[in-house]
Amino acid sequence: MSNMKPALGQLTISFLEAARYKADEIARMSPATGLQSDLKLDGDDLIEVLELLASKFGIDMSRFRLEDYGHDEGFYLSPLRLLDRLRGTDVLAGKKVITLAMIEESLKLGRWPAP
Repeated sequence: MSNMKPALGQLTISFLEAARYKADEIARMSPATGLQSDLKLDGDDLIEVLELLASKFGIDMSRFRLEDYGHDEGFYLSPLRLLDRLRGTDVLAGKKVITLAMIEESLKLGRWPAP
């Protein structure tokens, strides 16, 4: 039994480099790495990284709905959400996680994958 984790595809590596991740950071990632859960991207940071798919890689993001995967930046500034975070409440409960495997799939398809 091998302990090797699945490797990232070259398209995903190019995407991560464009998103300004360093080689040593990329080396610790796998297709199962979650943008929100592992890379701690949310709000505007998540949107900026995903905008790279459209602007730099020409991916059709018309199927992407932020509300399925997270919240806009204003959500986190609400006093109730700040209390949730202080209490350790999972503000992403019920949201889908965007994985690097999904990024790879969108890069191959030229569009955001169907839900």
